[in-house]
Amino acid sequence: MKVLILCGGLSTRMGREKATLPLDGGTMVQRLVELFSPHWPCVLSIHPGQEHLKQLCPVIVDHYPAIGPMGGVVSALEEGIDDSLFVTGCDMPLISPALIGRMAARWKEESSCLLCRDRQGRLYPLGAIYSTRSLPTIQNCIAQRDYRLSRLAEAPTCQILSLEELGIDSEIFCNLNRPQEYEAFLKNRR
Repeated sequence: MKVLILCGGLSTRMGREKATLPLDGGTMVQRLVELFSPHWPCVLSIHPGQEHLKQLCPVIVDHYPAIGPMGGVVSALEEGIDDSLFVTGCDMPLISPALIGRMAARWKEESSCLLCRDRQGRLYPLGAIYSTRSLPTIQNCIAQRDYRLSRLAEAPTCQILSLEELGIDSEIFCNLNRPQEYEAFLKNRR
């Protein structure tokens, strides 16, 4: 398994590239690569114009840059970078190697994906595992112009685990989309 870090979003709500936001003496994406690379190889999904991120680890250019996270996931799976990928956004600073390890330990090889669900029923399509077996479903979603990764949960081969099963809190899936969220996150870390 490899870790795919999605960096190719437009960052319109943030107003600047989220991957390069300062965090812990580096950048958001640099911190994630440093956190995960001792355990799993990392690959970044980027859009044209983000080639400067190549210095961190291998990259893949998103083949479908206008459709959100699904574009990065399908691009990486189509490129065959690995049979299964743990996928997170560069704006998810609380994702941890412990989460990936717990999910990988429960991963079934015949599964197309593994998503987490909280007590309220909310699915987390990022901070999830996707395999090449999910490609036909993703490609069908793209053909139908339905770009929600959560749609893959409908597949009979999708595993869904409760956060309680994994012993984690939904806070781990926090993502920073707006400047005020980023500033609040930094303030709470002090």
